Amino acid sequence: RWLLLRLDVLSSLLVLIVAIVACAVVHSGDNPEARADQLSVLTLAVTYTITLGGSMGYLIATFADMESAMNSVERCYEYAFEVPQERIVSYGTGPDQKPQPPSDWPQEGAVTFEQVCLRYAPDK
Repeated sequence: RWLLLRLDVLSSLLVLIVAIVACAVVHSGDNPEARADQLSVLTLAVTYTITLGGSMGYLIATFADMESAMNSVERCYEYAFEVPQERIVSYGTGPDQKPQPPSDWPQEGAVTFEQVCLRYAPDK
């Protein structure tokens, strides 16, 4: 919102400047035929200047959306390629190996917490 407000102000100032220049050009010429040719070009310039503010706002919003979308792509890349992988656990009877869990090991799907104290933030 902050940027769009300033962009609208700058766009309005630019329209004012182009309109003043257009008026100065139209009133400074002596030849009426040349003035008619200039008038169409100056009208087109003022019209394009008016639409410039909206176009720039749309462009900024598009870049902001693209930046937020690329943030998720960067996060996916980081998780896929830059986070260190866990070591592979090998089961067996050797000194560096863990014993094989029993075949019926997860008999229940419950987690029990005993003597746990949780808080959101330290006391002040």
